[in-house]
Amino acid sequence: MSPYDVVILDQVLPDMNGLEIAKRILAVNPYQRIILTSGSIQEAICSAMKELRMPIQILSKALLSELLVSAVEDSEIYDELKKFKIDYSRYIKYNEIHENVS
Repeated sequence: MSPYDVVILDQVLPDMNGLEIAKRILAVNPYQRIILTSGSIQEAICSAMKELRMPIQILSKALLSELLVSAVEDSEIYDELKKFKIDYSRYIKYNEIHENVS
């Protein structure tokens, strides 16, 4: 049980990025639902997989307010994301190899 239905974070914040805050929240409560907003969805997805190793929802900053409200109200999508047994270690290994080649 989480004290909040959902925590909404921006990827870029003045003192700390949203993923760092998400990591701290999840260290205390690994069941907390988090929605991250970002101007660069691809970068946010890659960073979230590498840093968090668990599903979170990511929305484009260019989103309409109706989309944000819909994402917050649709907790079923988060439950569906958790059902995917994603092997984050394989992604991280691939990404590290790719970064070293570039």
